[in-house]
Amino acid sequence: MWDFPIGQKKLPSLKKDARLPDVLNKAELKKLFVAPTLLKHRILLMLIYSAGLRSSELINLKIADIDFERRSIHIRRSKYNKDRIVPLSVYMAVGLKKYLALEQPLTWLFNGKTLGSPYSSKEGS
Repeated sequence: MWDFPIGQKKLPSLKKDARLPDVLNKAELKKLFVAPTLLKHRILLMLIYSAGLRSSELINLKIADIDFERRSIHIRRSKYNKDRIVPLSVYMAVGLKKYLALEQPLTWLFNGKTLGSPYSSKEGS
């Protein structure tokens, strides 16, 4: 097999624990989505869950990435630097339109603490 110096042996690789993710029922989801008091945080949670977004994808979303007509979200430079398109539910589109009307962000879908900067996962604005 492999040529190892005397006294050294090849160790078997450790297998990763392949667990399935926890799936929430309707009542648990309802509790999760009504918990945030700010509309912005509620929309953040709902968008991550409904579209299956990663937090980094959500933070980097721009208003132009949301296509209400085609009901889709264009994710740019996602995992492995690839682009992808995910569906936007009708219910989520209504919530996003309400959020956009109230917050009126400029470029980024979710503004950071300073106007015109992207939202950061470290801040609780």
